[in-house]
Amino acid sequence: MKQTIEPLTPPRSLCVATAMLVLCTLAGCARNGKATTATKGQAVGVEVAAPLRRDIVRKFRSVATLTPWEEVVVYAKTSGYLSTIAVDVGDRVRAGDVLATLEIPEMDDRIAAAKAEATKKQQTLTRLLAIQRQEKDAVAQQEIDIARADLDAARARQDELEAEAAYARIQAPFSGVISERHMDPGSLVTAGTGSKPTAIVKLVNDAKLRAVVAVPETDFRFAKPGNAADLRLDAYPGKVFRGKVSRRAGTLDPSTRTMHTEVLLDNSDHELAAGMYAHIAVNLETRKDALSVKPEWLHNKKQRYYLFVADGDKARLIDVVPGADDGRSIEIVKGLDGNEPIITASTSALRDGARIQVRPQTNNH
Repeated sequence: MKQTIEPLTPPRSLCVATAMLVLCTLAGCARNGKATTATKGQAVGVEVAAPLRRDIVRKFRSVATLTPWEEVVVYAKTSGYLSTIAVDVGDRVRAGDVLATLEIPEMDDRIAAAKAEATKKQQTLTRLLAIQRQEKDAVAQQEIDIARADLDAARARQDELEAEAAYARIQAPFSGVISERHMDPGSLVTAGTGSKPTAIVKLVNDAKLRAVVAVPETDFRFAKPGNAADLRLDAYPGKVFRGKVSRRAGTLDPSTRTMHTEVLLDNSDHELAAGMYAHIAVNLETRKDALSVKPEWLHNKKQRYYLFVADGDKARLIDVVPGADDGRSIEIVKGLDGNEPIITASTSALRDGARIQVRPQTNNH
């Protein structure tokens, strides 16, 4: 017997409820659609301000390692054995201080022998001169000249040995700090004039520090001695150290088209140390009454710089060319006439042609 399966029919109450739910859902979607459309059509609230007129100092920015004003590895002028060393790493010394002394084998005996020889030569010359005074022709003038030359040679040898003995006292050539020590007492020291000289200590004058920067060809004529420079170091966050351009090479490096330029930094309080890494900003020139904007007003994307200005109730994008930047203001060298109402505060939704509503400024300049 063939059976027919009929579809189930939901209760009436369920059908009504389902229909109401569908209607409510459709109504809600309609309301949401109206709200979304209204949101998309709303004006973006913005603030505007006129371009600024300020003096802007154009700077050249670079990085460098601080180097000491003077630095030298100290060698002995004569060979010998290190008798004493009076300094160690970190010690500060003054010019002329004795850093170390040498023991020069048999030096005293050689000096004594030279003195005795000089005395002997002096006696010989004195005797010949006395004879000549008594009887002029008894002693030839040539003999006296030879005796005088022998005396001069003996005295020169004595002076040479005494000077060599003085070299046994190794002195600081300038004031500074000992940054390296290479020897201990008893070590054999080879004179600095030899083929393999022995380093004793390294001395650094850090009362002044240099920072060397390579100024490009386009700016070298502005980086003149005496120009101020600011230095910031990672070791002192937020602190600015002041220096000045002290010297420059005068010629460009043909391989880089840059000029070796030195910034001099006073460090008499020894707050800084040679070898530190510095960020440098060198003053090049002052742009008087420059047309400028605040950095946050300026936008850039893929090397394109632009501003938004208020054009009635629309935002208009204008391309500009920035110039000098002193951190507070950026010069605009092209694109502004100075009267535009620049949009300074807006949302990320701002686009060229977007509807805007200018609101009162919260912060002018």
